Amino acid sequence: MSNDAESILNIDGEEDLFSDSGVSESPTKAAVKTPVETPVETPAELQRESTDDTDTTMPKLRGDDFPQEYLDLVNRVRTQYSFLPKLDYRGLYAELSDLSIQSTPTPTLQTINAELSKVQAFKDRLAEIYVDVLQCHNIKKRAVDILKDGWGRYANEKSADRRKGDATFRLSDFEMDFAETEALLKACNHVIKNLDSLHDNLSRRITIRQIQLKLGNTRTGLPDFDFDPDDDPLNKEPVNPSEGIEPEEKSFDSL
Repeated sequence: MSNDAESILNIDGEEDLFSDSGVSESPTKAAVKTPVETPVETPAELQRESTDDTDTTMPKLRGDDFPQEYLDLVNRVRTQYSFLPKLDYRGLYAELSDLSIQSTPTPTLQTINAELSKVQAFKDRLAEIYVDVLQCHNIKKRAVDILKDGWGRYANEKSADRRKGDATFRLSDFEMDFAETEALLKACNHVIKNLDSLHDNLSRRITIRQIQLKLGNTRTGLPDFDFDPDDDPLNKEPVNPSEGIEPEEKSFDSL
């Protein structure tokens, strides 16, 4: 056997798969691929991803040294925030300031009906705004409570006041975002009360006008009595009480 054949075959007569000769590699060896190592992200990198977001409206954490479990909780909260309606606070405040009506001092029924229709249209629009604001308020309020209570598990401060202050500092962006939503909700409630009061006032005016019209029609249907002062019994001479009617004697004959 030649030297080339010996280099290809091993002692048992099988083909040497690891030969350095010009023979091509077997399909089994060609199919095996070296696994590619994926870089493991450190907690600092995950923290940077959770805070350095392109969405500037999303609240961010303050400080550093956050545990991985807490960063996962923050990311879940931020994901929930992304599903909430986007509130244009400046535009909504401007719209709320326009939801008012100057009532007429002496309105007619047509004027009152027009004002009632406008009030109802304002209340319908305000209901649409209120639903979105209330949804954001409830979710953000609960999220802030969860994040503040959850941070107490990892805080290194000794006293309760220092742990509370540390949580407030780290979650200050979440707190301010919730405060802005809460202020808008209170403004919506204030406008709702004003519109309800105006609606009740206009309804009472309609009732009063209807009563006035009904009384006016009834008054015109009554006869107009014009009493003569001379025929008034009170204007006649007073009757002398000593002058009574004397009955005739025949009235007592039957007795």
